[in-house]
Amino acid sequence: MNAGQNHGPMSAPIAIGVLTLAGLALSTANAQVQYTAQDRWIEIMAYLPGETPDDTRSAAGFGQFDETLSGTLSNSDGSAWAYASQNSQLTASGMTAIGAADGGSGPPVGTSAGVGRSYFYAAFSIAEAVDYTLDLDIMGEFASWSFQGTSLDIDRTLDYASVGSGVHLAGTLDAGDYAFSIYLESGAAAEGLGSNFDFTFTAVPAPAGLSILATGVLAVGRRRR
Repeated sequence: MNAGQNHGPMSAPIAIGVLTLAGLALSTANAQVQYTAQDRWIEIMAYLPGETPDDTRSAAGFGQFDETLSGTLSNSDGSAWAYASQNSQLTASGMTAIGAADGGSGPPVGTSAGVGRSYFYAAFSIAEAVDYTLDLDIMGEFASWSFQGTSLDIDRTLDYASVGSGVHLAGTLDAGDYAFSIYLESGAAAEGLGSNFDFTFTAVPAPAGLSILATGVLAVGRRRR
């Protein structure tokens, strides 16, 4: 067989190989976020005469965490109620977290107080630059939060939780280490108000990174020919 006859049957495997490599490359590119540490928990607590009952739930792994705590904690001298929840998920392309907390006192008022807390922390690394979007809405009583790393440094200390229209950022993050954390608390001091947050962070390959991947895949295809 001459070279022309040989080229036809080989072209299909080469094309399939290039497409497979492209798929693997894009799959790797989509795995932008590598998690290195976490601390996610919720807590309800009551301050009662002579005792302080509480209950806590925490995340066991880097995947989905979906927990709700709600209860009335009481003794013979008084009662208090507290509520806390958190739904969060960490994926290779970003993270989402929704949390809430609330608490109340009595009866009799003045002898007890309940408080709810929700805390989310995740640290991660990025091997190459990524484009990102960050959306955070907080309402309620008290909260503190931060997003810190190589090319972004925001640190908000504990304060009244309302942030108006929220925080909405977009841009490019350089390769490096990053961490996001938020602490939410609400109790009898603002009974019925409660606190809540809604956070979304998404990372996608920066255009330059996609261009390099595409060039590499095409180069492999040419060498195979």
